[in-house]
Amino acid sequence: MASSQITWGDLLVAKNEKKQIKAGVAIDSLGEITTDPAKVTEGGGLLTFFGHKGSGLAFVVELLAGALTGSRVGNDVPGGWGSFYILLDPTMFRPLPEFTSDVGRAIKELKNAPKAKGFIEVFFAGEQSSNLRDKHLADGFFDVSDNLYQSLMKILKSTR
Repeated sequence: MASSQITWGDLLVAKNEKKQIKAGVAIDSLGEITTDPAKVTEGGGLLTFFGHKGSGLAFVVELLAGALTGSRVGNDVPGGWGSFYILLDPTMFRPLPEFTSDVGRAIKELKNAPKAKGFIEVFFAGEQSSNLRDKHLADGFFDVSDNLYQSLMKILKSTR
């Protein structure tokens, strides 16, 4: 889960594709709102969702994925990009069939929730990317941009 309005990966894709990002989701090194992904990667940052309320959650996520794992935290603490996972065995709390039944009912309720005007479906977290992955696996291919293709070809040529 990204605690920012867009993911760092989406930012890097926009930078690679030389596309602007949506206004109000990132700042440059001077703290000014920018739509230029290069300015974000050169000392700027991504803004959290839910404004100042989301910043607390974002900081906790940064500490769990960074400081706790010995990875990068902000710009001052060096290291690689960390990840943090909490895995729970639901059977520690209740029988698995009861848990899966409740999860299924919650998903069904969410999927059947009223849709905002112009929308035909409600998606739960990760559903769209999972559907896209399944489609790519079934099709046996996926599209890449010309910029990404050229970058990958450069890497392949340099390793020969």
